[in-house]
Amino acid sequence: MRNCCCCCVKDPDQRVTFQGNPLKIVSQNPPPPEDINWKSFEISFCNRFLRGIFAFIIILIFLAITCTIIGLCSIYITTHSNNCDGIDTSIYTPTTVTATGSSVILRCYCNANLVQSFTDSGIKNVCGSYLTDIYI
Repeated sequence: MRNCCCCCVKDPDQRVTFQGNPLKIVSQNPPPPEDINWKSFEISFCNRFLRGIFAFIIILIFLAITCTIIGLCSIYITTHSNNCDGIDTSIYTPTTVTATGSSVILRCYCNANLVQSFTDSGIKNVCGSYLTDIYI
């Protein structure tokens, strides 16, 4: 056989080597049957398939709920926000915002200083009613 196809058949005395060094192949005995989790074999393919479908449906439900909440928040923000493109809120302080009496300037100022309103009591007092409106 070796004479016909010398590329496919190896010599029986040829050793398996890696970078010129012979490899030691060690065989291990399989674990005893007591160590195998035989409970998973009781579940049929149909049962596993139905469990997978059930998990997929639960994931889709949570995804739909999350998308709905994000969409509702987006709609709420767009309907309750004013156009603040022409207003420079950096020139205002809490006292000047109150002095202007403009609800548009108040909303723009409160939107721009939303994060600072948690630490600055002046901004929190001026924007208190606006902040309670946007809290969910």
